[in-house]
Amino acid sequence: MAILFAVVARGTTILAKHAWCGGNFLEVTEQILAKIPSENNKLTYSHGNYLFHYICQDRIVYLCITDDDFERSRAFSFLNEIKKRFQTTYGSRAQTALPYAMNSEFSSVLAAQLKHHSENKQVDKVVETQAQVDELKGIMVRNIDLVAQRGERLELLIDKTEHLVDSSVTFKTTSRNLARAMCMKNLKLTVIIIIAAMNPPLALSFLLLSLCHLHRDNWQQRERRRRNRFSSTSSSRLPVVGLPGQDVWRNKSRTILNREYEGTRI
Repeated sequence: MAILFAVVARGTTILAKHAWCGGNFLEVTEQILAKIPSENNKLTYSHGNYLFHYICQDRIVYLCITDDDFERSRAFSFLNEIKKRFQTTYGSRAQTALPYAMNSEFSSVLAAQLKHHSENKQVDKVVETQAQVDELKGIMVRNIDLVAQRGERLELLIDKTEHLVDSSVTFKTTSRNLARAMCMKNLKLTVIIIIAAMNPPLALSFLLLSLCHLHRDNWQQRERRRRNRFSSTSSSRLPVVGLPGQDVWRNKSRTILNREYEGTRI
């Protein structure tokens, strides 16, 4: 049981998101966001084995997707927490922000709170005051299929084996290696520029030497290709040429052998 996906959006404009596992979350979330009215509201949509919980306040939607056996109290505790943090951090800027404008900063907050509310089962004992229980009773659960338009298909596909923690580790490692390689490349370029500025003749010598090495390597490659073509052609098409007088000696040897063979037969 876990919170699978969380998103903060203004209408259908996504401002920040985080996924716990692989799935077509964005595709389904866009369909859900299009059905949420702009007035302040709290609601849970049900679809198959999943629940879509959301809080809409001041046109900003805080939504999460959970398994159907995940406690609704924990889901709305999570939404209230990210709503408080988002409003404190961004305030009115969220009303005019561009798509994904807060994602680089707030996605880490979503990830931390998502993990906390998914794994810490003691959250219920702390957050479930009587007021919150009463509030939860007033939040309706509605089947998403009832508000779907005719012919509209909403299908949530989730691959929990594709946990994004592994992907993020791989991505961070790749990014680190790429950054290191780019740093070394920039360092080499900087050294060359400094040498060129301080000693132009030396830089020119390095350049000419590099060109000579490049020309030599290209020439060697061409020679190797030419030899390979020549050897393959010679072995398949050209006759074998012997030393002077070698053919005469071969003919004499062949004649002697034939005579000895004929004498043996007689």
